[in-house]
Amino acid sequence: MKSWFSDNYEKVILLSAFSLIILQIFISSGDSFIKRSNTTQYSQFKIIKVRDETFIEPSKSTSVLPGDSIYYKNLDSSEWSEEKIKNIQLIKRQKIVLTTSDNREIEGTLVGDISLDENWNNSAESLSIRQQRDTIFIPIKKLDKITTQQRIKIAESLKNLDWNNQEISFFQRLNLQSSIDELLPGKPKWTGSNRDSNSTKYDLFTPPIIYLDDGKLTTRLPEKEKPQELKEPFGLKLVSAKKAPYFLKLASWVGNVPYFEDKKSKFFEDSTKFTRNRLEVGKFYKRDLNRKSGQPSLIECNESDPDRLVQVEHFVVQQLKNAKTGGLRIVGRSLIRDYILGGQAFEINSMMEEVFAGDYTFIFTFNLPGHDEQSFELSSKDQGRVISLSGRSYEVVEIDLKSNHLTIVKKDPRVLEDTEKIFKFTGL
Repeated sequence: MKSWFSDNYEKVILLSAFSLIILQIFISSGDSFIKRSNTTQYSQFKIIKVRDETFIEPSKSTSVLPGDSIYYKNLDSSEWSEEKIKNIQLIKRQKIVLTTSDNREIEGTLVGDISLDENWNNSAESLSIRQQRDTIFIPIKKLDKITTQQRIKIAESLKNLDWNNQEISFFQRLNLQSSIDELLPGKPKWTGSNRDSNSTKYDLFTPPIIYLDDGKLTTRLPEKEKPQELKEPFGLKLVSAKKAPYFLKLASWVGNVPYFEDKKSKFFEDSTKFTRNRLEVGKFYKRDLNRKSGQPSLIECNESDPDRLVQVEHFVVQQLKNAKTGGLRIVGRSLIRDYILGGQAFEINSMMEEVFAGDYTFIFTFNLPGHDEQSFELSSKDQGRVISLSGRSYEVVEIDLKSNHLTIVKKDPRVLEDTEKIFKFTGL
């Protein structure tokens, strides 16, 4: 036996080594099979229904685009089917990483929902990306890659598929006959030469031209840094601020009952005269919203009526000395309480052509590039008012007549954060 072992020593060693190699291959094959059989990561997705459309929403960020493919197969099958992607939805407030055609990488938060179809690379739209407090706009047609939380629209032919029994993959394959390893997440796949592996324009034996950029040698001319796109202006400008005349003027009286002209109500539609209202002392009046031409503009109401407007608290007729002539003049004097102006009381007499009751008028213009210029008017009692202009809303959050300023907040659905601006005006 010892003699046989000595004679066949080399064969025994070779056979042992061969057996170890076979065993290692078997073990490796077993590991590979186990990895391929682990399908948990393929099946982590949701089916979302929005109106009449159905979408697949993977649990992780993906970077497919219309024109790419989605691969799917039954859990009990080893054969994959392919369907071309025709539409994807990008969801607002999701983290997003963009790669542009000039190899820039931009990270941020997507401001608004975006829908991309098969002609996305010819789109004239831009993606709004929030970076800290700034918003930048990136043209869609200049993008090579979009990585974010995506919703992939399901084709009509696949709507009735039992997705609870399906695995999916978004790794793009060269053909359906390729090895299933190409579908494994994280598995590298060679599809051609890496364009970054030779970053120069030279062949092996072409003498290169070397540049010195910031102390480093490079074969490329340094590219100028592209400026970030400017944030949209606020869009409002305060043109003027002035005292607003009160809408009532004491026109006449009969006995102890005064008559007031309503400067906001014409007697007839085309008339140059204003409506006259008989207002009895101590009673409350509100505006008649169903008024017809020729009728009074104010009607009596209860003290508890939420629409009550004014009350004449006192009225007297006095003889006052005329400062110019020295003679006596008969003057009607009334004390008015206005509930729209906070319930304050002030005098209106028959000598006043205009009455100032503490109200102000502010004239603003709205002007943004690409939009028509518009003008609008605010009153000092318009705190809380919201003005909608070209898809943006402006809320008057504060009117401070003591420190002479207005605070307006701009809300834009494309921008995550609101913008606030303070407008100052001179004391009046």
